[in-house]
Amino acid sequence: MNKEIRDQALHCAAALLCLLPVALFPSIITGAVSGLLVGLVREVTEEGDASLAALKSAFGSKLDLAFWAIGGALAGLIA
Repeated sequence: MNKEIRDQALHCAAALLCLLPVALFPSIITGAVSGLLVGLVREVTEEGDASLAALKSAFGSKLDLAFWAIGGALAGLIA
């Protein structure tokens, strides 16, 4: 049960950190940053466990991360 509580708390914290910039200061820039952060989380966890190697690999997905940022920027314009 403790592992589950820790896991879900980390999910909540990640969502908060990724979305807080656009929630507090909606703009194209904060939207892009939020989209990039969400995309980075997705890319890191895409192939299983998160690790430093997975993080390094995620930064290699430049096209994917760019479109995550574009989606976030559009959301920042709408907010």
